[in-house]
Amino acid sequence: MLKLIMSDVDGTLVPDGEDGIPSELFETIRTLKARGIVFAVCSGRSYHSLKVLFEPVVDDIIFCCENGGYVKCRDYVIREHRMNPKDVRALILESRGIDRIIPCLCTPDCMYIERGDAEAKRWFIEGYKMNAVFTDDLLKCPLDHVIKFAVLDRLGVRNNAKKRFNPAWWERMHIAESGFDWLDFTDRGVTKGRAVRDIQNFLDIKYEETMVFGDNHNDIPMMKEAKYSFAVANARDEVKAVSNYRTASNTEQGVLKVLRHVLKGNYSFDELD
Repeated sequence: MLKLIMSDVDGTLVPDGEDGIPSELFETIRTLKARGIVFAVCSGRSYHSLKVLFEPVVDDIIFCCENGGYVKCRDYVIREHRMNPKDVRALILESRGIDRIIPCLCTPDCMYIERGDAEAKRWFIEGYKMNAVFTDDLLKCPLDHVIKFAVLDRLGVRNNAKKRFNPAWWERMHIAESGFDWLDFTDRGVTKGRAVRDIQNFLDIKYEETMVFGDNHNDIPMMKEAKYSFAVANARDEVKAVSNYRTASNTEQGVLKVLRHVLKGNYSFDELD
């Protein structure tokens, strides 16, 4: 019996950096809850951004934010992984030597952003709905509250930032690509897969009772923690390679197509409506 459904947001439910969650999904989440099935969003976004996006069902779901670094249900924090302030400081200093990136510090309450231009500011506030604080010096921010260090790279992280940061970071931390232009740093072991396990352990839910949806590099750890792991049609090939099932793209409401089958009690996903 299915007991837990977890979905990524950007690239899976909506195009990157957009909102537009269909009202049918909110209605479906309420129906799932009434049938004893928990729905959780698992995203690289902040808690504030996700809370605004899912406001109609804010008390009906679990929020897994910052790639699993912050997991919260209503007013209860299930898990919070804070980074070492020394690592945060070193990443800030190193980022200042890399052109065309915007470094960000993600805390439970807000995102601190350095070097943000006007276009980026509109995207953070109007697109991602972040509780954003723009500053000229991230070192003045509360480094001991940071859950994730992220950079927005307009050149594309594979073309720029991923090549420019010290390779030693890949041995010390978990680093994930969140779309074309985001590179996320969290403590080693902090992943979306860890967030799935945190919720499974908290609610006593098994692998075979879990369903997940994703599209990007940072969703790969999540795919390994559920029997019903779905890659949307627009997912990266690496995600498709580790998922057990496929569904339609984010613009074709692939997640909802699967959930409609679930509500019918149909667990054969060869032909999705």
